Order: sequence, then structure tokens, then C-alpha cells
Amino acid sequence: MEEIRTECENYEARDVYNTDETGYFWRACPKRSLATATSSGTKQGKERISVLLTCNADGSDKLPLWFIGKYKQPRCFRRERLQGLCTLGAHWRHNKKAWMNTEIFKEFLRDFDNRFHGRKVLLLMDNFSAHMRAYEELQEEKQLRNTKVIW
Repeated sequence: MEEIRTECENYEARDVYNTDETGYFWRACPKRSLATATSSGTKQGKERISVLLTCNADGSDKLPLWFIGKYKQPRCFRRERLQGLCTLGAHWRHNKKAWMNTEIFKEFLRDFDNRFHGRKVLLLMDNFSAHMRAYEELQEEKQLRNTKVIW
């Protein structure tokens, strides 16, 4: 933690960003309720959507959300005639498990780095293997010009 604090002191609060993803099991029913009768034989739904959240330290810049789902074009987008979430200011990506992977995170890092056009920023994130692999590949290709990452 001391290393992170020391590095953050070299940047203004508006230039220190944090990113992480969270999952939402949208078909899962509550495990507890106020009902007195028990219902047996039901399985928990495992349909998942992952969401990548990114914000700077002073809260002045909240980047668009990156959603990762199982389907390329979910029915709810077709019904509303949406071409993905980009029309709503968010990003939609998909894969079989609805998890973050290296390719999606590389795309996020490129998009993140391109936002700043010469302004140097610090990105704090966890050392999840897909994050680390994506960052290492982009560093080898020298594609990150504005972003320094701390794990």
C-alpha cells in the first residue's frame, strides 16, 4: 500500500483511476426470504453479466460501463432496436462465460489510453491474470502511451 500511496502522490486526483469488474447473477433468486414454507428442488440461476467500472479519484470522470454477457445480440436489444449498448453510452461485449478475458481487456486498455491524448494518468487495478496478460501484451507492442498501471 505504501508503494501505491507514494506513486499516487506524483499525480493529481483527477489523473488517478481505478478499474475493476463485478458480476451480476440476474436470474438468481434470493437465498433467504420471509416465507415460512420451504421450497425444495430449485436450482440457483447462473446466468451472469459482468460489468467493468472505471472512475478517477476525485469522482469527476466516470467512464462508460463495459458489460460482458453471454450473447452477441441479446433479445432485449433487438426488441428496443438498440445496436448494442453504445447507443446508451456503454459498451457491450460477449463470450461464452460472460467473464472478462484478455482480448476484451486489451480493447478496454486501448480505449482508456486513447482518451487522454498526452495527459499522463495512473490506473490502479487488481492482478487478475487477464488484466496482467493484456497489459503485458500492449506494453510489448508499445501501444500504451498515456497510462501507467499499478497492481
